[in-house]
Amino acid sequence: MLFGVPCTGAGAGAGVPYTSAAVTTTGSALLIAAWGGDGGVGTVNQTATPGSGWTLIESLFLGSTAYIQAAVAVKAVSAAGTYTCDWTPAEDQGAILFLAAVQA
Repeated sequence: MLFGVPCTGAGAGAGVPYTSAAVTTTGSALLIAAWGGDGGVGTVNQTATPGSGWTLIESLFLGSTAYIQAAVAVKAVSAAGTYTCDWTPAEDQGAILFLAAVQA
């Protein structure tokens, strides 16, 4: 079973976390979170870091150029619940966030 929810975040400032929309599971699941940032030309550090308990498994962050950054993080959960993922950008930028839960 797959549940997914998109969410957008406006530029709130460097170091200010963006929280994804919530996804609810009915049991254990693998959560998959994606970040698509929009740092502009001259943005030196366009990285974003997932919150506590999340493992960054893939990313493409280039500095000082205008492009869409991308990152994917995962987290295994053992119980039913409602979950979100926080991403913290190094510099002020907007982002599109996506969170999905995969259950057996």
